[in-house]
Amino acid sequence: MKNQIFFDQISEFYDDMINFNAAINSRRKVLAGFIESHYTKAADLGCGSGLDSISLASLGLKVFAFDQSQKMIDLARLNSKEFTNQIQFYRTDLRAAKLPKSEFDFVISLGNTLANLRFIDLKKLFNKIYNSIKDGGVFVFQILNYTAIRKSKERIIRTTQNESSIFVRFYDFHHDHLDFNILKISKSDLKRTEFFTTSLYAHKEKELKGILSETGFKKITKYGSLGKEKFSIRRSKDFVIFALK
Repeated sequence: MKNQIFFDQISEFYDDMINFNAAINSRRKVLAGFIESHYTKAADLGCGSGLDSISLASLGLKVFAFDQSQKMIDLARLNSKEFTNQIQFYRTDLRAAKLPKSEFDFVISLGNTLANLRFIDLKKLFNKIYNSIKDGGVFVFQILNYTAIRKSKERIIRTTQNESSIFVRFYDFHHDHLDFNILKISKSDLKRTEFFTTSLYAHKEKELKGILSETGFKKITKYGSLGKEKFSIRRSKDFVIFALK
């Protein structure tokens, strides 16, 4: 299944699965910890249903949001109706995204977005991101700590539910990638299910830091969460990078 189709299909229940309303307040608080008072423009790469774009707009930034799924973009527009003048949405594959030069103070890519891209594509994307950031601006991204995930081999990620369905997220492990799967189960009839899957690429911490350095970022700091916890390759759930131009 193509990645875009996967996100188009899960857009119908995505916000319920991630508990969107509860996530807004916590995401706004952690992003505030990265933003300087002089920042005015931000880019959100892989905006999904708008969680991070809305959080940034609520902090006073003009946001340019990019995603490959039209249905996710439509959902994000609906979620962000309070901030329609502060967020501009663009439907595009990040590999083909046209980012303006020296435009942004702050660029983010959260929610494990970069794991959807092959390593060779990240090199090209990081170069575009670097050129789009003003001097003194920042690129922050978050992916899962795949070193720990591969070592543990735990397949079940999380189980959540809404009024009508149960959502089970789990992995299949392969040599060069992981399959990220969602099993949707009807509460009224447990035999009625839907299955969705897409491929993820387990990028390693050293490789990601390496291409950021090659691209030209001056200061690269790693964390184990958006709350700036110390990164542990064995224990951290997330891998977060703060890169200063």
